[in-house]
Amino acid sequence: MDQALIIQHWLVPVVRKAGAARQLLGAVRFGDATELLEELVSANPESTPAWGLLLRTHVSGGDPMGAVEASREWLESGASEAPSAADVQTLERSVAANGDAGYWSWMLGRLNTELEADTHVSHMDLAAANAGMGNDDAAITHLAAALAAAEPGLLTLRSDPVWDDLRRDNRFESLLCEAQDLRFSPTMRGWRGGGAERDPDNNR
Repeated sequence: MDQALIIQHWLVPVVRKAGAARQLLGAVRFGDATELLEELVSANPESTPAWGLLLRTHVSGGDPMGAVEASREWLESGASEAPSAADVQTLERSVAANGDAGYWSWMLGRLNTELEADTHVSHMDLAAANAGMGNDDAAITHLAAALAAAEPGLLTLRSDPVWDDLRRDNRFESLLCEAQDLRFSPTMRGWRGGGAERDPDNNR
């Protein structure tokens, strides 16, 4: 089989399951999203976006220590982009001391390190981490960029608790309305349902 076809064959179920997990997350079905993502990372341990979404789902569901355990499983999977043992220990200490905010602080540091290395980082990830840290202006800036790029994480704007402190901000309400319109566009339907043309490693 051609190498490109092999890669596409691997990507299609990953993209579809990640899209389904985002829909569950958007519907506040955190337990179902977690179960689906655990199956996904077990079958595809090199899918960094799936691991990231699993950690995020634990935090959104009010279980930041679950994110710590998931990060430890990620490390133990041997995946090439897994956090180091030191990173996991840092996350555990941060969450123990500050709960959700500890997770977001750790994640923002990780994302900034990736940016410094010229690695692609989704604007939705940056927006969520900044929102979790109370950096409202930065969160809005990255949300606007995510909307312009039609990133799939926009599906979580209506219900994910990380956005709760922004809901009184008129800028957020405007972006939410635009995201709702985009949800029914052909572009977003492809991202939700499993358009194989999108590389999940560029859309966490």
